[in-house]
Amino acid sequence: MKLSGFLRPVRNPRDTRATVLVPARMAADMVRGIVWPLLLALDLMNGGQQLETWLARDDAFSVAVLTQALELYCE
Repeated sequence: MKLSGFLRPVRNPRDTRATVLVPARMAADMVRGIVWPLLLALDLMNGGQQLETWLARDDAFSVAVLTQALELYCE
């Protein structure tokens, strides 16, 4: 996934033993293209408009969704 551009390395200057891989913009766009329509469909089945409220109220929600989707995909 790193070679294809989905993950990018981030170095910690205090600890050079490990390099952390974080999602690149391409991975975020791919996950949004798959996950958001699914969440929107589930939201509409439950009456709608709750997903828009979550996204408008808290940016941490979208980051959490992206992180969970990538962790599930990478395992």
